[in-house]
Amino acid sequence: LPIPPSSAKTAIVLGIAAAVTVPIKHLLVPEEYRAWVPNWSGIGLGFVVPQAYYPIAMVIGAHIAQYWESTAPASWEIWGYSLSAGLIAGEGIGGMVTAILVVLNLDGKALGTGWGCPQGIYCG
Repeated sequence: LPIPPSSAKTAIVLGIAAAVTVPIKHLLVPEEYRAWVPNWSGIGLGFVVPQAYYPIAMVIGAHIAQYWESTAPASWEIWGYSLSAGLIAGEGIGGMVTAILVVLNLDGKALGTGWGCPQGIYCG
């Protein structure tokens, strides 16, 4: 798996940025502005998976969660965090499994099936 040197440099820079941002967020940023500091786990997952639909799903989920919390705070307190965490974790785990299968050459292109496709021909 050829990885260009620029990828290693970018990973190091982003790792340092994440390590510096966390203590700054909790020690220097006032409580009311902490929500605006980026969550590096979500950003990292967005970089790990090559498809755009995982980060897009996270953004859509964040908007739905913000709307839900602002319109029904009692319901949000009961269900919001666990539902959001489960959906984000599911997307992240699905992306990681997909990335691993692609690297191991066990993805749909190598072992695809025509089940569910028109005329039984692989359509993935």
